[in-house]
Amino acid sequence: MPCTVFLPPGQTGKVLRGDMVFQIASFDGGRWSPRWLAHVGIAVSTIDDFYIGQAALIIHMGSYIEKTVWTGGLNPDELRVEVSGSIAGIDDLTRDDIVDRALSTYSFSSPSIFRSKGIANCYWMGDPDPNAHPLYPNVQGLHAFSCATYAHFCYSEVVGPIVDIDKIPFVTGDERRELEELLPRQYKIQSSRFKRLYPSYLIHALSQNDIPFSTDDWNSCKDHSVFIPSELLTQEFA
Repeated sequence: MPCTVFLPPGQTGKVLRGDMVFQIASFDGGRWSPRWLAHVGIAVSTIDDFYIGQAALIIHMGSYIEKTVWTGGLNPDELRVEVSGSIAGIDDLTRDDIVDRALSTYSFSSPSIFRSKGIANCYWMGDPDPNAHPLYPNVQGLHAFSCATYAHFCYSEVVGPIVDIDKIPFVTGDERRELEELLPRQYKIQSSRFKRLYPSYLIHALSQNDIPFSTDDWNSCKDHSVFIPSELLTQEFA
């Protein structure tokens, strides 16, 4: 299914079980604007008549790997599905496998682990690791993921890589400084060099059905605002 982006008011579409889903915008003062950091997860169930603002059950890497309802609200603090899509032609069994892979990773992490070990957060902006976390080497049941590397990992385990990770450039000094300004202190950023998987890379891959996605101009593909229709950025809504 190609990516569905910002259904116009009054129209409906589909969010399918196993779709990658994204929030890339904020709604403030009657206008849409790009979020500083896009967010991505995986839809747990299908919604046939989905509309922008509808709630959906999503598994994603937030502070931890979480299974939560993205409420669809317009409050900037509420998560909302604005883009949804997957690899063209995948069948229902493959979608089930993607969701099962996401849920198995989620189920492996008991919240009691975090409380008993005094762990405040296991989000990780750096090289992903499904089996450990570099800040907690002796704690089992932790994973080093950002939201994008977690969604990509779940897909890669079932259908193969969505993005050609080897071709992604390393983060620049400017990118690192921006991340340090945007991410709260409890979100850890790898001190050594790493390759950042932008959620927008995933949208490009799915919308173009170009798997694994690669480009000669990664820099131009970092900006998720290009997926917000221009009329939504300029029109004021009640």
